[in-house]
Amino acid sequence: MIIEKSELINYKHIEKSYDFTLDEEDVKNVKDIISFEYAKVKVEADYISELALIKIHVKGKMILRSTRTLKPVDYYFSEREELTCSFYQDEDLNDENIIFVEDDKIDIDEEVISLIITSIPIKIIGKDEPEHFEGDGYEVMSEDEYYQKDKENKIDPRFASLSSLFDEEE
Repeated sequence: MIIEKSELINYKHIEKSYDFTLDEEDVKNVKDIISFEYAKVKVEADYISELALIKIHVKGKMILRSTRTLKPVDYYFSEREELTCSFYQDEDLNDENIIFVEDDKIDIDEEVISLIITSIPIKIIGKDEPEHFEGDGYEVMSEDEYYQKDKENKIDPRFASLSSLFDEEE
């Protein structure tokens, strides 16, 4: 979807909703995505003092690989982004948060793709996957569990000599 400068200046406020389809070319380098199901995009744009204030809300579903088993996992996402754009190159507007737009058009789809890709979590676990893995001679545990277990197994140095007291009686 493209928001044009002339449309924004004429209406001052624009609201649009549309279905978004992600092409394979857009995410060819994102190995975690197995398939992209759907996305709904809602855009609100206001023109205030020569600035375009744009709010983007994207929600949808994609199938990702589990980080443990690589099995498909349904992943629902909902992301929001707010952009401040200017159609004029003004040296007084030296703010890193303002995007300067060339060609008097703002391409919303590029931002939507970015939001979708950045919504992918680092670690995704399926609902049917076990919390703990155990095997023959090993156990996978969280860092907190490890420190708790280590704390329980530690002997206070003040009582260390007492631990061998019962070993000598046998």
